Amino acid sequence: MTARYRVLAQQAPKITVSISPNPARIDISGKKACVSTSCWCDRVSATYSVTVTFDYTPVKDLFDRGIWRLPIKWETFLDSVSAIRKSGESSQLTWTVTDTVSREWNVVEGYKSAAFYYAARSMCEGSYWFWGDAYAYVELSGTPSYPKTRINVSAGEGGTVSPSGTVELDYNSSATLKATPSEGYEFDHWEGDAIDGGYSTANPYTTRTGQSYWSLWGCGLLSRTLNARAVFYKKPAPTTGRARVVAYYDSGQVGAGCICGSYSGTTPLEWEMSPGTWSVTCSYAGQTQTKTFTVEAGKTVTVEFRFQKPAPPPSPTVTPKPTATPTPTGPPPEKVTLKVKPYEGGRGTVYVWVDGVYKGANSNPLQWWSLEVPYGATITLQCKPEAGYEFTAWVLNGKTFSSENPVAFRIYSDVEAVAGLRKIPTLTPTPSPTITPTPTKTPTPTYPSPTAWPSPTYPTPAATPTAAPTPAVYSLLPLVILGIGVGAMIYVVRELF
Repeated sequence: MTARYRVLAQQAPKITVSISPNPARIDISGKKACVSTSCWCDRVSATYSVTVTFDYTPVKDLFDRGIWRLPIKWETFLDSVSAIRKSGESSQLTWTVTDTVSREWNVVEGYKSAAFYYAARSMCEGSYWFWGDAYAYVELSGTPSYPKTRINVSAGEGGTVSPSGTVELDYNSSATLKATPSEGYEFDHWEGDAIDGGYSTANPYTTRTGQSYWSLWGCGLLSRTLNARAVFYKKPAPTTGRARVVAYYDSGQVGAGCICGSYSGTTPLEWEMSPGTWSVTCSYAGQTQTKTFTVEAGKTVTVEFRFQKPAPPPSPTVTPKPTATPTPTGPPPEKVTLKVKPYEGGRGTVYVWVDGVYKGANSNPLQWWSLEVPYGATITLQCKPEAGYEFTAWVLNGKTFSSENPVAFRIYSDVEAVAGLRKIPTLTPTPSPTITPTPTKTPTPTYPSPTAWPSPTYPTPAATPTAAPTPAVYSLLPLVILGIGVGAMIYVVRELF
């Protein structure tokens, strides 16, 4: 077997590199931690002893048979094979090479890393290079000292700051700055080189850590004090005040509808108002109250309304309506759940009796009032609508049950009861239409044209006869009568026309 194959068969020289101490442990307590490469930075060092052992005894038979011959060439390296540390030749099959290596580091808390790389190799008659290597390590322990960051905190006119004066920040800590305005002033902003960007409206304001400032400013912080200044402005004299209105019902806060001049809303509410005396009216659960209050400029006045829960009405006498008794599939439950509320579209109060005993009422259409009742108990419900609303029907578990009010029934399972309510419509009378007659033309009366009456012919009076016989006298009488009649007719015709 040739030397080449004997080496591959693990019959090869052994090169061992030993480094001591490894790792090198250095206490950096109290030393200046390195925050910059050019300032406030202590350095520490360690010295390592290196021993390299070359052992060719595993392949001694190759020398005995003359396949390999002495001397053996060897080399050592530090950090890189291109940097030869030591070199030489040996006429022995086993030999040792020693070395000393020193290293320095900046003081960095908790630093752990490789210190250096050490390697060695040997070769006999240009056959093969045989290698050995090792790494040296360092560990820095303890708490070093850090430089402090100084910040001068001040306040402009119109307020104070906390803390005030020079504040010293530790390397890994920050400070919280709070500005408090004086009476009649408001906080506006922070300014200064200790403030990010030189400007901030945050209050309180949290500074950077000392480490962050050192990263930003570097060694200049050794002789520099940063600044943070609070700026305030004077508030204009208030011209309005505020009114806060709240309402309570049976010790609990509720939403009551309120009107105050042009203001309106549901409690709790808050209005900005002109200074003066105001009157507000609020209504809840059929009750209406009015209160007077005074608004002062720059101040808030609270107006409280307390509506009293009415006494429960007497239990009505109602014959329970029949309900289906469930087919038993086992022992019945001892209790079932009853939930009641008025319909969301209306306003009213639902009263509940269980076996003739009053249990309570609910006037909130947005929330169920729930109670546990005995299985098979008689439930009596009565709804009292508020003004302007009327009861329509009871709806149990989503189905119309009865239009009677009050109503009673026996309960054998969980029931959700809703009192139907609706707003009473306002009837507006329709005025009777005014009929304008169509004008008609008044006919012009037509009268017949009068026919001229013939002029009467009067006989010429004759001379007084000297003597007339009697027959002659009777012959003149008809003429006289005719003359009188014609004259009367002429008068009548003239009066008519």
